[in-house]
Amino acid sequence: MRIAVVGLGHIGLPLAVQYASRGHDVLGVDIDRRIVDAVNRGESPHDDEQTLIDRVPELAAAGRLRATTWSEPAGMREAEVVVVIVPVVVDAEREIDFAPIDAATRDIAANLGPNTLVVYETTLPVGTTRTRFGPVLAAAGSSSTATCSWPSLRSACSSAASSLTCAATRRSSAGRARRARAGRSSSIGPSSSPRPR
Repeated sequence: MRIAVVGLGHIGLPLAVQYASRGHDVLGVDIDRRIVDAVNRGESPHDDEQTLIDRVPELAAAGRLRATTWSEPAGMREAEVVVVIVPVVVDAEREIDFAPIDAATRDIAANLGPNTLVVYETTLPVGTTRTRFGPVLAAAGSSSTATCSWPSLRSACSSAASSLTCAATRRSSAGRARRARAGRSSSIGPSSSPRPR
């Protein structure tokens, strides 16, 4: 799968590395030329993340991971999935600064191919994706789908074996298994009589 990760900070680049490690072709997009140049040289721009230091060189050399800026967004239109990891800052008055993620959304909309899934991998107020970002993507004329994810679940997914089957599914399955065991144990022996309603 061809995946674009927008924002190569301390969350975005590790996620990009996870995707590339699973065999996907990953394009990282960042406004910081220093970060982009480092990734394309096969170096981690984050020297405090040992896994990145170890994995970025081999993934870049294999052609699984590369990076660009919005001034040269080659490859964006070929992406089947775009994952947005751009900070949303809340100030002392609890006002949200949407400017960086709004700008990223406009750049994404201008460079999307058809039928692209766009995932916002950040904590947002309920409805933001539908009412704020969705119309921007739709206005660009693409048939993209905007969706939202919860960072903790998606992070758990990215570290799972080779798919993006979420921890939520595993928890749900575990819950069903516990209920099934509880049901079996309650039907054994004298205690199996129906409980009063």
